[in-house]
Amino acid sequence: CAMIRPKTARRNPKGTMEVLLQLKKRYGKNLHVLLFGCTDEEIQELGSYDMECRNLGLLKRWEVAELLLASDIFLDMSTYQAFGRTGLESMCLGCVPVLPVEGGVNKFACDNKNAIIVNTADINEVYRRICAVIDTPRKLLEMQQEGLSTAKAFNIQNAAWSEIKLLNTLFE
Repeated sequence: CAMIRPKTARRNPKGTMEVLLQLKKRYGKNLHVLLFGCTDEEIQELGSYDMECRNLGLLKRWEVAELLLASDIFLDMSTYQAFGRTGLESMCLGCVPVLPVEGGVNKFACDNKNAIIVNTADINEVYRRICAVIDTPRKLLEMQQEGLSTAKAFNIQNAAWSEIKLLNTLFE
């Protein structure tokens, strides 16, 4: 699955569609592409992408969670991510995120362990890296399991405790 946001250039909607098109050409009916984040009309305005896919449109937070739970891989082709919350959320739901190397995803994502971290400016690299995981189901399963383990460390209690520790350093 992938989020498409044509109105936000840094989300790289055309790059996202290009990678998905290449994947769809390779895997055909064995790959189900699910999109969210915009209307069908907005996707059509990006260009001609002749592939079978389903656009779920604008989703509520709980609908995004349901989609990630039903997906094996979440593609985020953003040019950068400050933290990449949707990538972490995908891990929580057993979905391997493909994330940009630029930004703060290294706070939770480890390349080829629980995520695929890529230069999103290189569509062919992104395509090859995703194919390597799709073509190795055991690797996909290992990465999904590692993502679930990683995600356990990111919970409300740990977030609150880190804020308390920070505040304590400010007022010592």
